[in-house]
Amino acid sequence: MNKCLLLFLLLPLCASALEPEPRQTWFTGTYTDLCYNKDGSDLLGMELMIIPSSAGYSVVVQIAEGGAPYTTVVPITIQGKTASFTLPFGGPYGGMRFEGKLSRTSLAIKWQSGEQETLKRGPSYWQ
Repeated sequence: MNKCLLLFLLLPLCASALEPEPRQTWFTGTYTDLCYNKDGSDLLGMELMIIPSSAGYSVVVQIAEGGAPYTTVVPITIQGKTASFTLPFGGPYGGMRFEGKLSRTSLAIKWQSGEQETLKRGPSYWQ
């Protein structure tokens, strides 16, 4: 077989092997305890969605303490089973840092104030 023809046939296989695999690890997904509060007719809780990003990983953060949730996207650091992120300055939670312990079924997140919440892994409140 002609070497040029063989190279032509193998080139598409080599190119697809060089394409980066989408990064998805055991900790990516949605963790939530958002719920509707009938007494106040509003939302309470927190929802985090950890996703791969160009900078490593990012987290979509929603915090509801009545009314529409505060929402932002920030980088998240994952080291083993520990996750941490800081909210941007200028919002209602400006500069607040969160740390948590990840498992396959939940994320135990600690607010900077020391308060702790356990967010269950699963579908978003909005689904």
